[in-house]
Amino acid sequence: MGYMQLHMPARELQRFIKGYLFSRTTIHDRLFPAWTQGFLFLHLGDVYSAVMANGDVQPGFPEMVVGPRSYPSRLRPVPCHNRSIVVDFRPTALFLLADGTPAAISNSIVNAQDYLPRISEVKKEATIRKNEVAACESLNRDFSGYFRNADTTIPESKRRILQTLDTISDFREIQKGLDALPLSVRHLRQLFSEVTGLSPYLYLRIRRMEQMLAEFHQNPDIKYLTRIYDFYDQSHFIREFKRFTGLRPLEFLEDMKSEEGRAVHYNLSLHFFDDA
Repeated sequence: MGYMQLHMPARELQRFIKGYLFSRTTIHDRLFPAWTQGFLFLHLGDVYSAVMANGDVQPGFPEMVVGPRSYPSRLRPVPCHNRSIVVDFRPTALFLLADGTPAAISNSIVNAQDYLPRISEVKKEATIRKNEVAACESLNRDFSGYFRNADTTIPESKRRILQTLDTISDFREIQKGLDALPLSVRHLRQLFSEVTGLSPYLYLRIRRMEQMLAEFHQNPDIKYLTRIYDFYDQSHFIREFKRFTGLRPLEFLEDMKSEEGRAVHYNLSLHFFDDA
């Protein structure tokens, strides 16, 4: 299979949705890395659970939201015949979906019907379309109705944090944006946790690893990446790499040699982490 195309949402939805994917692949026993994004999966194939690297088991649903994750995971059953429409949410959208309590979604899989009661109908309407473009138009109509004026009640301090995360991809620039906010360190940590379900420190560590992974399989120079991405030394780089991917760097490179491995990590080649 080739890499999937990332379809842009309607202009008015781009504050909330980064893109739509139409995923079709068979996934065997492989680890998925941690990420800071939140995704909505509308399954047409297998409904899978996720076994986290710390041993937690997250049950799957026909329509499910996967929040920001701090552990890599494996899918069950194996093999998983995945066919799904994937919606890549920005942090503001995830905050709104979680009804202001994103900790309930962070590092978790949740039933999308608990947050989007019409989601089964939304999936059905999208899947009867003739092609991906028509399906995206259907999704745009449904999500436009949901997000219209949905963020008007977010307090200004939280809105500014979310805007920083929505619009900036580089982990260093995110840190600068957060530091520029007129908030004490303690208040920033509290608000950040309230809008993401993660601490700023953990969020930025995962974000750094996401950026580095997007470059790693094309330029696997550990010395260079250690320096460019502000790791203390190569040992620190390797520890962080394994913490958030479940694999050591050389193991990850070996995994990426196969089409199956690249399919698992397709987000790294779709520039999910670029704003362009």
